[in-house]
Amino acid sequence: MQNSPQVQPTSVQQAAEVNPSAPTFFSDAVNITNGNRYSGDNAEILNSLPVKEVCTFKQGVKHFKISGKQTLGLKSIASLIRYVLIENKGETRTVPRKFAVFNADDWKQRQLDIIENGYKI
Repeated sequence: MQNSPQVQPTSVQQAAEVNPSAPTFFSDAVNITNGNRYSGDNAEILNSLPVKEVCTFKQGVKHFKISGKQTLGLKSIASLIRYVLIENKGETRTVPRKFAVFNADDWKQRQLDIIENGYKI
C-alpha cells in the first residue's frame, strides 16, 4: 500500500474537500511569522479590528529583534483562545488557553523608532 502525498489546500473550498471538518471561515489578518490565518471565534475577533498582520509578544520580539525593555508601551489588540490537550491521571481533556496578539504595524513602527533614535523610546 502506497501513501498518497499530503495535499495542501489553497482555498476554503479545497480545505473542505480535503478535510470536511476543516474550518470554512478564516480571518483577514495573517500571523507574520508563519503566514497562518486564524479561524472560528478568533477570526471573528480579528476581522472586527482594522489589522492585516498580527503576532504574539514572543513572536514580535524574535521577528523584529527588539528587547523586552524596548517593547514598553506596546498594547495587545486582542486576546484569542487556543485549545490544548491536557492529560491528568490518564484522562485527556481539551482546555482553552488565552493568548494576546499585537498589531505587527506597531512593532514595525517601534523598530523604526529604535533605529532612528537609538534605545530611547
